[in-house]
Amino acid sequence: MNKNSLRFLFYSLMVLASWVQADVRSASGRINFDAQNDGQSEMSLTSSGLGIGVSNPSSNLHVSGNVLIEQGQLFIGNNSGSSNLELHGSIGILPITISSDLTIAEMGSASYYLLDTSSDNINIDLPYAGNVIGRLVTLKKIAEQNVVNIQGGGNLMDSASNLILEAGGRASIQFISDGSQWHIVHKSDQYIGSNHLMAHWTLDETSGTLVNDSSGSGYDGLLLGGATFSNNSMSANVNTGLGFDGVNDYVDINDLNIDYSNGYSISFWVNYHTTQQWSRIIDFGRGQSNENILIANPTTTNNLIYQVYHANVSVGSITITAAFTTNALNHFCVTHANDGAVTVFRNGISVGTATIPLPRNINRTSNYIGRSNWATDAYFDGVLDDLRIYDKALTVFEVNDLFQLGQ
Repeated sequence: MNKNSLRFLFYSLMVLASWVQADVRSASGRINFDAQNDGQSEMSLTSSGLGIGVSNPSSNLHVSGNVLIEQGQLFIGNNSGSSNLELHGSIGILPITISSDLTIAEMGSASYYLLDTSSDNINIDLPYAGNVIGRLVTLKKIAEQNVVNIQGGGNLMDSASNLILEAGGRASIQFISDGSQWHIVHKSDQYIGSNHLMAHWTLDETSGTLVNDSSGSGYDGLLLGGATFSNNSMSANVNTGLGFDGVNDYVDINDLNIDYSNGYSISFWVNYHTTQQWSRIIDFGRGQSNENILIANPTTTNNLIYQVYHANVSVGSITITAAFTTNALNHFCVTHANDGAVTVFRNGISVGTATIPLPRNINRTSNYIGRSNWATDAYFDGVLDDLRIYDKALTVFEVNDLFQLGQ
C-alpha cells in the first residue's frame, strides 16, 4: 500500500471515529485519570462518584482541595436562578468542640467552634487576617464558667489586641477578614455575665409582698399600697409581671449603694395602661430633688424621660418623644457609659442619645418602683416586668439579647 493510500485510510478512519458513539467501560469499576503520567491519579471515576484529588470518592462529587468558579453560576439542587450560587436543599456545618487553647489554622480548619469552658479558660488565636481574606469564623461559648480570650496578633477590629467572652454567660461572636483586619459581624452575649448584674427584680413572685432581688446583692423590696403578688401578678413577656393600679401601688426598695463610676444600665419591660401625671417607672434617691435617678413619663404624655440629680440640681436628662403607646408591652434599656454617654433603646433599637454626668456614688435611701419621690406626682398605672441594673453600659448586642429574652 502506497503512501497516498495510507493517508486516505487514516483520514477515513478519523471521520468514521467521529461518528461512532460508544460507552467507556471498565472491568475494575474504576477509571483513573493520570495527567502527569506518574502513577498518581489526579481524578478517579467510580460507581460512588467522581473524585478530584481523592482516589475513593464517597459522594457524587468529592473534591479535596480548592474549587474555583471564576465566572458563571453554580447550581445545587436545581438548574435555574439569578445568583452566582443557588442552593436548593440544606447545608450542614460541622462544628468542632474544644476545651483547651486553640490556634486556628489558616487553611483546612473549621469555621465554627463550640468552646467548652466548664473546666478552664480558653485562649483563641486567630490567623493573620491578610492570609485569610473572606474567612468567616464563629465562636460559641457553651458553658458559663471561666472566660474565652480572643487575640489575633494585633489585627483584630478597631486595632483592639484582644477580646473577652466573659464568665457567667454563653456568648457567641462571629468575625470576618477583609484581608487587613478582622471585623465583628455579630456578637451575642446570651445570658449576659451575672458578675455585672447589680440588681434584678424579676417581679415573678406568685404570693406575698416581698420583692426579691435575684442578683444576690440584697436589694430586696416590699410591695405596698395593698397590692400582693397573688392579686397583682399579670401576664408579661418574661414569665409574669407586676400590675400597678395607679392609685397607691408601689415597691419600696432597700437602700441602694451602687458604684456607678464605670457606667451602668437599667433595663425593664413596661405596659402603660394610662399615662398619669409624672408617673414613675423608677425613682431612686434620698427624697425630693435629692440625688435622684428617675425614669418617668413627663406630665401626662407618652414621652419617656431619664434624669439624673446631683444633690438638688438636675444635671441632665433625655426625653424620648412618643416613646410608647398604652396597652402595649415595650422593652426599654438606658445605658450610661463612664464618659457620660447615654443611649436609650426601645425594643433593641437606639431611639435617643445624650451626654449626662453619671449619678454620684451615694447611698440612696428612698428608692421606689412605680412611685415618685415628689408627693404631687401620680403613681404608675400599668405592668412592669424584669427590671435589671448592670454595673456597665451594655453594648447594643447585649441590649438586643435582653430584648430577645422577652420575645
